[in-house]
Amino acid sequence: MQRNKPGFCRASMCWAAILVAGWLAWLTPALAVTFHVTSTADKVDINPGDGICDADPGSASECTLRAAIMEANALPNVPGTPPGYDQIGIYSGTYTLGIAGRDEDAAASGDLDITETVGIFGQTPNRPVIDGAGLDRVFDFLADGILKDVIVQGGSATGSGIHGTGGGARCFGGTVLYVLDTIVKNNSASEMGGGLHAENCQLVVGNSLVERNNVTGGGGGISSRFAPLVVSASSILDNHAGPGSSGSSGGGGITTTAPDPADYTYIYQSTVAGNTADWGAGMTFGSRGYLIDSTITGNRGTYGGGAGLRTFNALDITASTIYCNQSTSTSYEAGVYLQGSSASVSIDNSILARNTNANGEAECNGPLVSGGYNLIGDTTACSVTGSTTGNQLNLDPLLAGPFPHPISAGTAGGRLAWLPRSMFGPTVDRGAPSGILYDNDADTSTPEVTLVKDQWNLTRPDDGDGDGTPRADVGAIESPVIMNDGFEIDAGACPAP
Repeated sequence: MQRNKPGFCRASMCWAAILVAGWLAWLTPALAVTFHVTSTADKVDINPGDGICDADPGSASECTLRAAIMEANALPNVPGTPPGYDQIGIYSGTYTLGIAGRDEDAAASGDLDITETVGIFGQTPNRPVIDGAGLDRVFDFLADGILKDVIVQGGSATGSGIHGTGGGARCFGGTVLYVLDTIVKNNSASEMGGGLHAENCQLVVGNSLVERNNVTGGGGGISSRFAPLVVSASSILDNHAGPGSSGSSGGGGITTTAPDPADYTYIYQSTVAGNTADWGAGMTFGSRGYLIDSTITGNRGTYGGGAGLRTFNALDITASTIYCNQSTSTSYEAGVYLQGSSASVSIDNSILARNTNANGEAECNGPLVSGGYNLIGDTTACSVTGSTTGNQLNLDPLLAGPFPHPISAGTAGGRLAWLPRSMFGPTVDRGAPSGILYDNDADTSTPEVTLVKDQWNLTRPDDGDGDGTPRADVGAIESPVIMNDGFEIDAGACPAP
């Protein structure tokens, strides 16, 4: 039967154009097989390879999730580029793993191993729950895959090295994994990626929520090594990275490692909030990074070193808000932290303010290359070079929040954001008059394009101050004004840790 598969331009890096258009496109259908899961039990298929999903040795028919995966694994890929995805449809309910046996790769025990190209599709609004019950990680993708409209929880990846990665789901080996409209929560890992881990695997997270995952190491929510990572229209919330075997932890929300600039990290229209770690509590960029139309807020670092963002590599920040990240240290800056000789940060049309350590406001520790039209709350510890046009330095942005999107507060966790307290605030209609440009394909040799949407997918630019001329706002959100009602002492105060 026919089915649609997501588009992917592995060589030309065309993903950004797809994201800006609003979503990941679906290309021409290809022939593939569809299995419909009929049982929440965890049982193996009785005869993998016969094309029939059945875990009942008797006359009855029982298609379990594990049996469907075993059958899909036994079938050859449909030719094509990319190959056709076999589909597994899951109805609402809770599917709990119950067959013990870690480190087995045929889906016969422990986690659900995907060894051929497979898409797993749930349903809304009551997404099916796949629960690892602490038995093992939940999914292990050794081939291209899709997770869509499901909840992945209760996974536990233990052991050293690769065994201790990806509590909710792991992919590796030159594959591609799409996590779409999905919730990944309450998973854990002993090394990297409490929620999701990609090892030499392109990971695309779209309109999803990654929350309350834990790791003893790096990447409480997501970790990625030696491959591109794309996070679009998603929320990475309240994840934790604790000290691992190598010492202090990094990347409570997200951590990446990739010296090759082709293995970029691209964060678009997303929120990284409430995550904790020793260093880079919100995000640690070990790869070439792009942060666009996004909010980094309320992340807390023990030592600091960028409680909001830490980077070892080149990082471009465009139309984003880095606000109210906190460090308990007196020695390290809390907002953006550049670490090592290869680190550099370019910033434009963005807010960097109220990030504090134990000594007070501490936005950044090194030179920021300005593209203009930034609001930076305190430049005491760092210098601002490049274009000074439109910059507002050592100024409070007068924000209120954080607020969830009033409409799209579903899977993506509301994409928390800070809004201007007044239509006359210093961020309203103070962005680049000709429009905000951004890199839409992670290729610096091609022309940039103009942002036409903000983090909440509102139209940019908008006439926020009512002067009759639309102009972009500074930061991630475009002009939904929150007025101070006079009762708040400080509507923009950072929430208590």
